Amino acid sequence: MLHLDGHARAVQALAFSPDSTLLASGAKDGGLRLWGVCGELVKEVTGPTRAERRAIHWHPTGTAFAVTDRFQFATVSADGETVTAHQFVGLKSLVSAVAYLSPSLLVLGTSDNIGAGPGAIHLWDAAAKKPRPLKKLEPAGVRAVAVHPPTKLVAWLTANKLCLWDVTRPTPRVVPLGTPGGSLALSPDGKTVAVAVGWHVRLFDATRDAEREPLRGHKGQVTGLAWTPDGRTLITGGWDETLRRWDVATGRETAAFDLKIGKVNAVAVSPDATRAAVGGLTGQLAVFDLE
Repeated sequence: MLHLDGHARAVQALAFSPDSTLLASGAKDGGLRLWGVCGELVKEVTGPTRAERRAIHWHPTGTAFAVTDRFQFATVSADGETVTAHQFVGLKSLVSAVAYLSPSLLVLGTSDNIGAGPGAIHLWDAAAKKPRPLKKLEPAGVRAVAVHPPTKLVAWLTANKLCLWDVTRPTPRVVPLGTPGGSLALSPDGKTVAVAVGWHVRLFDATRDAEREPLRGHKGQVTGLAWTPDGRTLITGGWDETLRRWDVATGRETAAFDLKIGKVNAVAVSPDATRAAVGGLTGQLAVFDLE
């Protein structure tokens, strides 16, 4: 297991590159870093601002990644050398989430103040470098976004509900949660949505109104979720300072780890299924082998 130090405040965003050779991490203090497979710091990215980093998502080609940056988002080249800011004209809400739905189309979530103020789901045309007219308003803002490119499915959390939108259709499907969710992840086949709600994880069918038995075991708020590429396993982290591994088919917890980084704030799994990365509330990171 590798322990990486470098962020001064909570790690809020983690993402492995498509070829699994790089890990991008973003923190509450605006820090943005690229790490190599051996835990070496490849690049400390600077600019366009030092705004709070809430989400990171790699371009499908692995040549760049998108990162939130207060009232805008930025794209960063894979070597960390080129940073380009993308601004909305007149945008007054913070960009809270970002994800590539296709190589030329991004999904952006905005919120006046995570989960507390107005926002929307926006589609950004990368070729034209501007938002598309179609957007979905959210009076309580957008907390988190997940996408499944093959089916054009976008999932997001806002206040006490989960929204599922096939962007080829006019309206999203709304799933009431009762209790606010904090993070979510779509399974690799796009059929299941995992949502962190309080101390457990709820599992929803992405195509119809059905819910499976929740995953229970954490002794604190669940704050990070990531599926393994085969869709059989879910990795979760929480404020009970543990990382847990679940067999999703049975709902059984198969392992629990104390990674010695305190409260867990973000989780990512590499596309080659060999490693998981975990970010802590104090700014520490841990990377360990899944095999």
